[in-house]
Amino acid sequence: MRHPGTFCVIGYSTRALCQACNRINIRPISVDAFADHDCQLAAATSLKTKHWETQHDPLAAESIVHSLSSHGNPKILLGGGTENWPFLIQLLHQKFETLGPTHLQLLKLRDPCFWYFASQEAGIYFPVTICQKGFTTRIVGNTVEHRLGNTPVHDDKPTHLLSKPYAGAGGIHVAKQSFEGGSGGWNPGNEYLQEQINGRIIGAHCILSDFEPELLGVTEAFGECDWPGPTPFIYRGSWGPQPVLECENLTAPILKLANVVRDHTGLRGWVQFDFVETPTGELWLLEVNPRWAAGMELIVESERPNPVARHLNAFAGATLQHQSVDVLPNKIEMRPHSLAEPCLAKAILYAPRAIKLRETLLGQLHQLTDIADVPAMDAVGQVVEQGHPLLTVKASLAPTVAAKLTWPERKQELLAVLHQRAEQIIASC
Repeated sequence: MRHPGTFCVIGYSTRALCQACNRINIRPISVDAFADHDCQLAAATSLKTKHWETQHDPLAAESIVHSLSSHGNPKILLGGGTENWPFLIQLLHQKFETLGPTHLQLLKLRDPCFWYFASQEAGIYFPVTICQKGFTTRIVGNTVEHRLGNTPVHDDKPTHLLSKPYAGAGGIHVAKQSFEGGSGGWNPGNEYLQEQINGRIIGAHCILSDFEPELLGVTEAFGECDWPGPTPFIYRGSWGPQPVLECENLTAPILKLANVVRDHTGLRGWVQFDFVETPTGELWLLEVNPRWAAGMELIVESERPNPVARHLNAFAGATLQHQSVDVLPNKIEMRPHSLAEPCLAKAILYAPRAIKLRETLLGQLHQLTDIADVPAMDAVGQVVEQGHPLLTVKASLAPTVAAKLTWPERKQELLAVLHQRAEQIIASC
């Protein structure tokens, strides 16, 4: 597959996106916060920046853009975290061909009030949410004054609330918020409040184009009871994709939501929706992420259509059926979602204690398979503090094995392998 020009991927962690690019013969420039060993192997050039910690500083955005000035005129692909940098996105669109939302689109796509509107039009539930710019519901004192939309009506107030940062990603800084005493104790300028809905957290990965939206797959996130993490709601990892026939009930509402988002924002390319699916089958929208998402790695490795290829097609104004076979990365792109496909998992190994990165340790890790996001050799001597990400562990079930197991059984098999690998790595640290 030929792609003219140079590509650059930008995000908090770009390793998986770089590797997905490699599968369609793109070796991009990478700009992220880690420049891990395997990211460097997948990238033509790997630029490390800590500016993700200062994303509201215009100088930080200007520095990232300036760092690309010596690399020609690359096309830009957006990874995780970029959805919270509207000023950076504005600069990227001014300087480069950026294959992603504009800063004006981002302001709408990342607005909880828009999420509420889109969910209502698509017929999907949306939690009680209180935000600075408007209200999807209104709380006075300790009671809900009214609630709009097609969601179940509370008699008095939500049982549990979460405070969530507007500029948040990966569940960082999400915390429980007591309703007692009203909605005090939160910063309405930086955070919004949202009712906590119980159920499984799923990610729906879609492609928007001039044609009908495409659902590439549904993945499920690991919860607090599945995998350790430094905070209750931080992203721990995910698994899947769920077989098409096992999530048929989700397909129609997800695609309807994708249509609403496209029609009201003009977004093209990849988009990921975070949902809660309750035990009774209700689908609740949590947020919209208009960029490469962590679960897309599982879509790629399951040999479903590559999200990068689909994203580029969307921006080229083409779809699969309008492409000739010789411009596709491989014949897998033309194969429908199989009933017999592998089931995969990835989990972030957060350091259970402060771990010093020794040369021998990194040398051993670089030789292992089924792990990713491994620190590079130039990190020797650095300390990964307790609760910070050390690396990613991975597991898979072959199609013949996965086909014999129920969805919960697949999860337990994958978790058993992940825990075993994590214990072995920690023991060697």
